[in-house]
Formats: sequence, structure tokens, C-alpha cells
Amino acid sequence: MRLFQQDETTAAKRDIFVQMVDENDFVTAETGLTLTVEIVKAGEAAYAGIAGSSSEIGSGTYKISLAAADLDTLGEAMLKVTATGAATQFIPLQVATIPSQVTAILADTDEIQGKLPTGDISDFDESTDKVTLAAATHTGAVVPTVTTLTGHTAQSGDCYTRIGAPAGASVSADVAAVKADTAATLTDTDEIQGKLPTGDFVDSDAVNAACDTALSDINLDHLAKTACPSNLLTGAVADNTIIAHLAAESGDISDYSNATDSQEVLGTKIAAIQTRLGAAIAAGSLVTADDDITLYLSDDNDGLNALTWTITGYTSYDLTEATGVFLLLNKATYESGSEDEAAVEAVATLSQDGTTVSVSVALTAADKADLTAIPSGQRYNYRYQVRAITDTDEKVVTLVDGNASVYRNIEAIPEP
Repeated sequence: MRLFQQDETTAAKRDIFVQMVDENDFVTAETGLTLTVEIVKAGEAAYAGIAGSSSEIGSGTYKISLAAADLDTLGEAMLKVTATGAATQFIPLQVATIPSQVTAILADTDEIQGKLPTGDISDFDESTDKVTLAAATHTGAVVPTVTTLTGHTAQSGDCYTRIGAPAGASVSADVAAVKADTAATLTDTDEIQGKLPTGDFVDSDAVNAACDTALSDINLDHLAKTACPSNLLTGAVADNTIIAHLAAESGDISDYSNATDSQEVLGTKIAAIQTRLGAAIAAGSLVTADDDITLYLSDDNDGLNALTWTITGYTSYDLTEATGVFLLLNKATYESGSEDEAAVEAVATLSQDGTTVSVSVALTAADKADLTAIPSGQRYNYRYQVRAITDTDEKVVTLVDGNASVYRNIEAIPEP
């Protein structure tokens, strides 16, 4: 982690160097890039572009020159460096203020340096080179070592804070304590470095291997890549997990069978049901998927309640101008082979679009007045056909043929 002084004013102290490598092998140095550098500061929730700039040094090394405004917030921050074709780099920062004690020591040191003589005093002899100062203010006077200070009472104890205080301590002891703390810090730093991966900071192979192992430990590798037994769910998925509730009622996975409960099997069953019921639903339930029809004597089967059929894959005569006819005959008569006339004959409306033919038949209650109703619980007392007669050469083609069930309506009780 890089440490920066808050609002650092020296530009050179705000520079950061970063090595950009290939986004695939994480080794090959990338040159000629245009970097996008963003920062997220302490207390912020999103990255934003830096106020500073970036430039290329060479061999894949780039310099990021932060601005003082980038270091205006105390606390941790993170730089994100991206470029086309290069792996994204993240650089942690710490923005802090130099402790006031350090500032005070620096000021005191500068003051001491200003009061030391500028020349060479190594040959000063205190026995002969004594200095006597008059009772006056002497600005800029250089004072050698003083052994006796006449007219002043000797001081004992500590009346001010200094290095080596309190009494009995020493500067050496204080320095030794600092050295011990520094050694402990160095040990901790070495320990941290020993726990970091060697070589590239991110070992993609090691990361991938660790992820594969972690996924395998909880059976998630079987979701898309690794083959598994045909009925893995009962052994690999625990009851009452999300997957268990999706696959089985009440989250109990113990009796799950992919032969009967899998999405594909259920989809096939639903499609079969839709195929059987689709035509009946589209025709208002009057015509079933098997082309059977149900009629009630008092109903008017016209408009939205008309009988309709859709014939696909038709390749016979052109029906553009053809006439359609709906014929209904008692089933017993039909099966006997007699040539009796149809009990109901009605117009069938035809329309053809390529190989698709649509048929619609409207029947009123009057059209069905002479029909005989079948007892409840029985079916198919009539047989019907829909035929088309072409306009040009009067060719006849049967389009639909099926059974019909005719029931009577329940009559309402007349009002008194």
C-alpha cells in the first residue's frame, strides 16, 4: 500500500509507477497503451477519473502523476488502471497527515542547525579560547563549550520534556526501544511478504485451480462442465435447498427421478397435452383435436360460437372459389350403408392460404330442430363431413370427417 501526505504539494512525491501486462497471460509487457485511471476515496461508493495524468515510461512501465486534489481525503483509497488489451491493475493507497510531533522535531532540528557555527571548531581549546561576553544582548555570537556558569543556580531534576526523561532514563535506552519496535515491524513485514504469492502478484493458474476445487467440493462443477450420474440430484443436492425446492415438491429431493421429473420430460408431456387440446381450445371446445364435435339442440353455433377447423398441409385441388358444405347424418344410418339424406346440411365457409385451409360452419337452433339428442354419458350418435366442390371442374374433396355428439339443453323453469 502506498502512503501519501494529504494534499501533497510536491508533484514528484505524488508519482506512482505501474507495470501493465497482457490481459490473457498476465506476463507480456504491454506498450503504447492509453491508460484510464480512476480512483475511489474513503467514504465514496464509486470510481471516478483522477485529476492527474499518466504517461508511458517504457517496457510496459507507466507513470501516474496524481494531483493534490486526488489526495484531499484522509483514509484508504484505491486506484483502478485499465487499458485495451491489458490486465486491470488495482493500487491501494493510504492518505494521511504527518504527525505533529514529527513536524515539531523537524522545526527544532532546523533551528539547531541554524545556531551551529559554519566553520571548523575541531581545534577549539577551552583553556585558551575562552569567550567573555559583556552584559548585553549579543546577536549572532558563537559560544564554545561552557564548563562553568557563574552566577546561576545549578538545576536538578527535569522541569521540561526531553529525550531521556524521566530521571534515570537515557537517550540510549530510548533509542534502543525505538530499534526494538522497528525490528518487530520488520519481522511483521517479512511475514506478510512470505504469505504473498511469488512471481506475478496474481497467479491465474493457481486461482483457477483453487476455484475448480472449491466448486467441486460443493458439487457446483456439475452444473455445466463436469459429467455426472444420471440421477445426481438425489445424492448431491441437500433437501430444502433452493435447487431442491425447484426440482421437487416441499424440497424433498430423495425420490426425484430424471426419467419422470426432468424439465425435458415435463416439457414433452405438456407439448402432447397442448397438441391434444390446442384445437379444442381454439374452437371454443366445440371441435376437439380428433375433429369430434359436440352440439346442443337449443344453442346457436354462429359468430364466435361457430364450428371451425384449420387444415394444414393441404395439397389437393385449388379451393379459391370452391363451395363448402357441412353434412350431418345419424351414425347408425351412416354405418348401415343406407343412402338416406343428411339430417343437417349447411354452408361451410372456406378460405385457403397456400397449404392451410380454414373452415367455418354456422348452425342455428332451427337447423338442429329435427336432430335426436343422445342420453347423458353417451357419445357419438351422429357422423359429419365437410366437403368442398371446386368452381371450375366441380371436383369434390372431403376436408374433415368425424363423430358428433348431440345433447339436449336443460330447460329453465318457467316463471309463474
